[in-house]
Amino acid sequence: MKCFQSGSDKRKRKREEEEFRKKLPKLTNFFQLKNSSTEECNSVATTSAELGGVSNASCSSSGTDAPPPTQTCTYSSAAAAAAAAAAAADDDDDDDDGDLSETVVRDQITVTAKAHTGAGANEAVISDDSAYGQSKSSNTSLSSNGFRSWKNISDHLRTHERSKEHSENLQKWLHLVEGLKRNVTIDSVNQQLMNNEIIHWRMVLRRLFAIICHLAEKNVAFRGHSEHLYEPRNGNFLGQVELMAQFDAVMIEHVRRFKSQEARDQYLSKRVQNEIISVIAQKTLDAIVALIKRAKYFSTVAEQLSIVLRIANCEEDVGVSIEEHFMGFIDVHDTTGKGLFETFVEHLKKLQLNISDCRGQSYDNGSNMQGKHQGVQRRVLDINKKAMYVPCGSHSLNFVICDAAQSSVQSVTFFGQLQRLYNFFSSSVQRWEIMQAHVKKMTVKSLSTTR
Repeated sequence: MKCFQSGSDKRKRKREEEEFRKKLPKLTNFFQLKNSSTEECNSVATTSAELGGVSNASCSSSGTDAPPPTQTCTYSSAAAAAAAAAAAADDDDDDDDGDLSETVVRDQITVTAKAHTGAGANEAVISDDSAYGQSKSSNTSLSSNGFRSWKNISDHLRTHERSKEHSENLQKWLHLVEGLKRNVTIDSVNQQLMNNEIIHWRMVLRRLFAIICHLAEKNVAFRGHSEHLYEPRNGNFLGQVELMAQFDAVMIEHVRRFKSQEARDQYLSKRVQNEIISVIAQKTLDAIVALIKRAKYFSTVAEQLSIVLRIANCEEDVGVSIEEHFMGFIDVHDTTGKGLFETFVEHLKKLQLNISDCRGQSYDNGSNMQGKHQGVQRRVLDINKKAMYVPCGSHSLNFVICDAAQSSVQSVTFFGQLQRLYNFFSSSVQRWEIMQAHVKKMTVKSLSTTR
């Protein structure tokens, strides 16, 4: 048999609920709706602090031309408890269980109250930073249509703060904020998995960079006939990966993943190798250029295809040292003095080096390089008088020796006989083998006219 409460009990319960609701902090206590004085603002902040529902309240008084004040309020745990109690009290009066479509989390709730005088009286103001998501069945104007009748704002706020939707969403919002602080949200596991993947791939790339640097330092070929792991003649790079995969846990996991087809990316192809080599080369070149810029002045030692820059490195921990740095090979299409000069200057511009800081230049003794009128050294001196030219000492000494040897009949006859012997034995494989069988420690070589 169903029991019903008497009218007296219902009225008593209703009075208790009304008294309980009156004790709850009102939503209007948390906002500054008018341009008030500093004393009024302080009184609101004091009242809110006593209720335990507002922290970090701030406001300012300004003139009539100042923009409308903005009140920023942060709900504390006391406000959350009060909101939860209000939701429990409204359960008996409100049977509409609205679906929460979306919850928008904010650390603070910011409401801007516009002055409702003059031309802006008919403007609707909607809070940009709503603290909750609107359900499908909700028609509240706080986060949907906005306010146009500002004389009834107190009634609107009072109705809203007592609504079941407001209490439920506030409670869920505070619960999510606490979860974010403790990193125990619903997607924390996925975030941890993603961070683990990032760490794994960084460690894999670090090992691949180390292998490439090692092979490049030893001047060893990278690739072989095969481009697959655990196949014969697959090259030194893949061989190093196979060796590391026997002992290193990171490489063991990396090899296991693409062998079992868990991961499609393996970063072991020839294209990736070339990209890593290019990145390392560019970083090395940038470091050399930075060192040259710190030294300020440099001299150049250039051939027709390569450039070497020499600097005086002055560092406190190392001291003064003369260093030469290879700056790369250059594609030359015009081997005249003008063409080589333009190519050289363009390469310095790419390196962001100023040719006016050049203090010396040294080339071979070719006419296109050392020419007094049209050579590279002459064209550099025309734009930089301090770039002193010094011919290559080895080339100059070699020319002197060649000319001196040509003046002696005996030396010409001697080297001529050696050249004829070389021609005789090298023209036949059988004769070359006979010579090697009888002459164990010596061999004949072709005569060089420049060395």
